[in-house]
Amino acid sequence: MDKLEIVTWPFQDKILNKISNNELFLNYPVIYILNGSKEAYIGETVYFKKRMKSHVKNKDRKNLQYMHLIKHEKFNRSATFHLETKLINYF
Repeated sequence: MDKLEIVTWPFQDKILNKISNNELFLNYPVIYILNGSKEAYIGETVYFKKRMKSHVKNKDRKNLQYMHLIKHEKFNRSATFHLETKLINYF
């Protein structure tokens, strides 16, 4: 992975169960965007699958329809914090 990659899935618990636990990004700094038709949530995490499972259970996120994972092999915690802040401020 030498370029920025964005992966999109429906925001559903059953989809999270299908994501392989062997995926590189599951324990790696990433940025994510959860969105519905009128709202979005931007975040960063090192534990993507665990974080998404907590969002799926959150009733405040029930109107969100998609989860977008943004990953790059050169991401580190500092970079993801910085980019998360920039995205939040942009919107």
